[in-house]
This record gives sequence, structure tokens and C-alpha cells, in this order.
Amino acid sequence: AAAAAAAASSAALTSAAAAAPAQPAVLPLVCPRYTQDALKQIEGFAVNLCKTQLSRPPKPNQAENVKGMAAAMTECSHYMEIRNIAVKTAQRWLNTPANATLAADLLTSVASRCGESHDMEYDTVVSLLKLKFRPKAAPSLLRTHADAVEAALKRNPLYYNVALQFLVRNEALPVVPESASQKPGVFLQIIFRDCGSKAAETMAAIFQDILAQPNPAAPNPAAPA
Repeated sequence: AAAAAAAASSAALTSAAAAAPAQPAVLPLVCPRYTQDALKQIEGFAVNLCKTQLSRPPKPNQAENVKGMAAAMTECSHYMEIRNIAVKTAQRWLNTPANATLAADLLTSVASRCGESHDMEYDTVVSLLKLKFRPKAAPSLLRTHADAVEAALKRNPLYYNVALQFLVRNEALPVVPESASQKPGVFLQIIFRDCGSKAAETMAAIFQDILAQPNPAAPNPAAPA
């Protein structure tokens, strides 16, 4: 009897809920002002404006202008296009003692926001690896650079392959200037520490690809005399 009463009560509640009028949808308190397409257009306009302004080198002897550019790039470094410009701009400042700290902070910000699987982002990673320093650069500056590279690589597993490709094909070969302060071994240690055997396999594949390519400087024995 108790079970029958419970079933009847449950059925009554269900029918009552079904008969209740549907509640109106709750509208957001603040309606979006722009559509998604409009927001993308506005964002594209803002990025292009930043690119135009930041691509212009500051006038000489204007420290405040350099500080303003560094602050703007740091603030906008969540945009992939700005990250790409920022790393290449930092190269101009790294070897100027008055601007070296600004450049180091900018590199740290850029590295922490990388992560896109895009050719432009790969170029940013390579530009980060290619940074050169004066022969007597401060050890702290070199350490900041190595830390920035490590932070960027950890943002996307594909970056390790990009870095290995660049280091083996361009830097591990005898084309590094003698004055380069940051040696390729610094970055190879980071990659092998993070990737282990996968890094060794990737490097072996890169070397095999290099050896398989014909050397245009070597004479071809099959060519007619």
C-alpha cells in the first residue's frame, strides 16, 4: 500500500510539472554590442595598427620612446603578429646597455604567450633562437634568453622539432660567428632534457635527410666530362 501511494504521489508530481507553463529564457543582463564577425574585424584593425606603429624604429636618443614601444609590445604580446615583431625588435635593443633590460623583459613576455601552431609562430621561435649578443654580454642576460627559449618551447610540442630543424641545419654546422655568445649546445641541452629519446630520433632523421640531399659543390661522377 505504501509503495502504491508513493508511486501515485510521484505520478502526480510528474503530471503537475508537465502541466506547468514553460519558464521564459533568461536574457543576459548585458547584450553583446558587436557580432563575432565585427569583433574579428575590429581586432584585425587593432593588430594592423599596432604592427604599423611598432614596426617603425624609434628615433635615436629617445629613451622614453623605446620604453613606450617595449610597454606596448608587452601589453599586446597576446597577439601572434605582435610577438613576431617583438622578438625581432628586441634584437636591436639587446646589445644596447640602456635597453637590454627592456628587451629581456619583452622576450620573457613573448615566450610565455607563444603556443600557436602557425608558420608565423614558428618563425617567432626561430627568431628567438637566432638572437645574438655582444661578446661580453651579462651572464644574467644570457640566462634570461635561455629561460625564454625554454618557456617558449614548452608551450607547444611542435616547437621542439622546429628548434631542432633550425639548430641542426643552420647552427650546428660551422656557420656560427665566433662572437656569438649563446652557443647551440645551450638549447640542445634544453631540448634533450625535455624530450629525451624523441629528440635523438628527430635529430637522427634530420641528419639522414641532410646526408640524402646532393651536395651541389661536389662533382657528379655520372656527369659527362
